Order: sequence, then C-alpha cells, then structure tokens
Amino acid sequence: MKIRHLFFSLVFVLPLLAMSQERAIFKEEGVIYNSSFAFHNGLFGISDIPNEGNYLHNNNSIYSLHQSVGYLFNPYFSAGVGLGFEKWRKTSFIPIYADLRFNIFSKRYSPQFMINLGYSNKWYESPCPEPEMYVIHGATEGLFMESGVGLRVWFKKNRAGTIIISYKIQESDLKYSDEFNFFPQITTNQSSKVLYHHVGIRIGMMY
Repeated sequence: MKIRHLFFSLVFVLPLLAMSQERAIFKEEGVIYNSSFAFHNGLFGISDIPNEGNYLHNNNSIYSLHQSVGYLFNPYFSAGVGLGFEKWRKTSFIPIYADLRFNIFSKRYSPQFMINLGYSNKWYESPCPEPEMYVIHGATEGLFMESGVGLRVWFKKNRAGTIIISYKIQESDLKYSDEFNFFPQITTNQSSKVLYHHVGIRIGMMY
C-alpha cells in the first residue's frame, strides 16, 4: 500500500507541484512597463507608393524607441498606452497608441502577438525634397498601426524579454512636384495621402 501511495505521489502530485512552482515564479497580474527598440529596413518597405500614375519604391528606413505602461490582467493578456519616437530618413514621428498583447502560454516561453493602434504626431519634416526623386516622404501626421508575432521569455518574476517580427502602417502625405513646378530640386507644389508599409524587428523588455 505504501509503495502504491508513493508511486501515486511521484506520478501525479510532484508534477503538479512543479507546475505550480513554475507558474509562481513569473508575474501573472499587475502593472507592467514595456520598453522596446525597433528597426524597419528600407529594403523591406513594401507596397510601392502611387505618385501621379507612377509608383515610388518605399525605401524609408525607420529607427524607433517605444515606451508603454499597462496592466497584465492574467498571464495571457495585457493592455496599456504607449508613446514612441520614430526617425525616418528625413522626418520624425511621435506615435501615441493603445498597446494590446496576447500570450499563448503562461510559462517561461510563450509566443506573443501584439498590436498597437493610434495616431502619429509630427516631430520634424525636412523642407528639401530628396535628391533622387524630388519628393518628401512622411510629410504629415496620420493614423498609426503596428502588429507582430514573436517570443516572450521570462528571466525573473518581474522581468521578461520580447523579440517580435512586426508589420507597420503609417498614414501620411507624400509631397511631390508636377510639371508646373520649375524648381523641384528645392520645393514641392503637390501632395497626396498615402499609406507606408514596413516589415521589421522589435526587441523589448517588460518590467
């Protein structure tokens, strides 16, 4: 009888205790702070930009630093608000957005899906057209969206790392010149509303 009880403990009780201890190591609820850095290479800019019947290749590289504060409702879902700074080739944005994150598992390693929805305010715009195509990319503020999927890893109870392949959309204006502008090298006289699409990688820490 004692051997049977011991066998039962080893087979059923100990794994359950191990699982409970593993889950207790990691944060399951409470306020969280996210800090992340991302790079979206111009080589991976997708969806060419329409311009007066022609198309421009989306070759804008983006460096961005984002910070968000939110609440972890359970091991699988968190929501918060975020603020970022994004540097393009000749312009900069400050996106303000809602930050939503979904985790598949509650253990140390879990696939994570994230989505940011908000609005990008303008920080800076170059007054000079780019010398190659005589256009100004990202000339106005607009709607902002970034989503991605990757991996979340807990290092300690209150510290985790994330690495995410992200897809970004930015609404803005493309400024350009038509045939009536005799000085396209130094100024533009037309603009059109466009969507910029990018694929990149975002690396972050959660506290």
